[in-house]
Amino acid sequence: MAVSGTYYLNGPDLATSTAIFADEDMNVCAADGLYSNGIIVRELLNCVLLPAQTCPQCALPCGQVGGESADIRGTFLGQISGGTDVGAVVIYSIVGSTIPDGILTTYNGQTFNQLTYIGNNQGPVGLNTPLGQPTYFGSNNNTPVSTSALPIYTIQTNGTYIATGNIQPITVNASQLDLRGGGTTVYTQVIPKNSPSASLINVDFYGPIQGTFFSFQTDCPIQLDSFAGSPVQGDDTCADATVTYYFAQNANVTSIQPTVFVPETLTTPGIGNYVFLDDGAGTKINDTATSQFVILADSTYIEIQYGIVINTGTCTPAGVQCGGALNAGGGTGSFTLQVGTGSTPADVGAMVVYFWPENVPDGILVTFDGNTYNELSSPVDGYKSAPAGLATYVGNTASTCNLAGGSPYNTPPANNLFVYDPVAQQFVAGGSRNYTIASTQVALTTGVSPGYCAMVIPKPALPVSGNNQMTIDVYGPCGTAWSLDLSLACPGQLPSVQASANQGTSTTCQPVTQTIYYNYNYADRAGTINPPQFDPRVHNFVFSDQFATTPLTAGNYTVSGITGTFVMTVDANGVVSAITNCTGP
Repeated sequence: MAVSGTYYLNGPDLATSTAIFADEDMNVCAADGLYSNGIIVRELLNCVLLPAQTCPQCALPCGQVGGESADIRGTFLGQISGGTDVGAVVIYSIVGSTIPDGILTTYNGQTFNQLTYIGNNQGPVGLNTPLGQPTYFGSNNNTPVSTSALPIYTIQTNGTYIATGNIQPITVNASQLDLRGGGTTVYTQVIPKNSPSASLINVDFYGPIQGTFFSFQTDCPIQLDSFAGSPVQGDDTCADATVTYYFAQNANVTSIQPTVFVPETLTTPGIGNYVFLDDGAGTKINDTATSQFVILADSTYIEIQYGIVINTGTCTPAGVQCGGALNAGGGTGSFTLQVGTGSTPADVGAMVVYFWPENVPDGILVTFDGNTYNELSSPVDGYKSAPAGLATYVGNTASTCNLAGGSPYNTPPANNLFVYDPVAQQFVAGGSRNYTIASTQVALTTGVSPGYCAMVIPKPALPVSGNNQMTIDVYGPCGTAWSLDLSLACPGQLPSVQASANQGTSTTCQPVTQTIYYNYNYADRAGTINPPQFDPRVHNFVFSDQFATTPLTAGNYTVSGITGTFVMTVDANGVVSAITNCTGP
């Protein structure tokens, strides 16, 4: 083991000197042997220094504790040997209870200067520190400032430091200060060690204030602990935990001198933990300032910013699930509910919502994945729609409540808002919501109820936002009762049939060359169970794809169906307007 001592050089530093002496007057040569400043090593033989060599033996092995506690200040260079293994390298550190220090970690040409700690709900320590500069962390009792040239120290294999004989100034800018507390708070860095050949990790501390104390431990590369969660989403709505993620444990200390770091043993991440997409810490979950959420298997949500968990809680129930029915009963006001549409890769396709306003008119607007949907088709009189983004009002002209004939009910008598409570399985008072109704939103059926009107909402892929909730808003300005049938609202493939290409206005039978898709009328929805099945009918929506993203263009199509061959006429809204027999070619 190296032994520290005081020696005298005949030059400005070890690299340029030619001899080493035991006395200040340089009359007595030092003993033959190896001499190092922690960066290079030179052999002294017969009072002559031989050529310099690098000093790999001065790297502190990973897993060991290093640090400094003395009435000194300066730059402390720490080289850590990480070996040939790859994985996540977790670095734990503490600084003094009153004096902060700076830290900058470098691996394979990349620098790291952000940290976290147990209970950290404010994002990473050092968020505003410029790339490549140290972050000063610890107590705010003393504020680091720039200094003139100070000694440079380098670490030894036992975790202590020796002076190199070199000096350099320390520059401190306000953007590098993030002083949230020192003492026993353990700070955590996580470094992705992704190369077996790049083994050395530099953990450098900067102590511009006299009396520095710091201690750190650079663990050997590991595969991080895993946990299950939902796809990353924009809110705390409950969702299935179908994705595997990873997190780094934070730590406490049970002793200061010597320092003993004790990592936590959490099974899922808590506030202050770094979370990652991979077990080697290569990619953080949501490394942005905008909160994103992951729902854990125990219905806990974790809120994440800059790859750190900043909050946890119980997820919000998703509302009703697709596949059922809902009757709102009577009432005047507006109603909103969330419908879960599934979060697994298999939960894609077309979603069909059936809406029955009975007689008194009601409005409906569906929102999914940032888009609004208001197109309906009544089994009685077909296509109905308001302008984009507005609720479409359907009902019977005999029960208009002043909504028919271009005389819109622009001032609803009450603006009560009711929100569906999935626990109580009913709508409950949720405040108020103001809305007006324009004549362009009103599409009533003459003299009869429009029946269960169909809406088809596409879900060709899982939303990038991770929010798989469909919001249904119903507006009942007149005192009303209405019903929703969600039995086919779970994403799936629409029924299909073979059809010809668009044949314009011709009613001549044409060869069938493509598959087209359509929705069942409400009365036919049992056709999803074989038998029976149903061909497309008048007032069905028809599409060229199974996800309902592209309506068929207007024109005639020869259809080879269950009941035979016929011509189907599609209007400009992608709705079947007529079924006729076709004539031979």
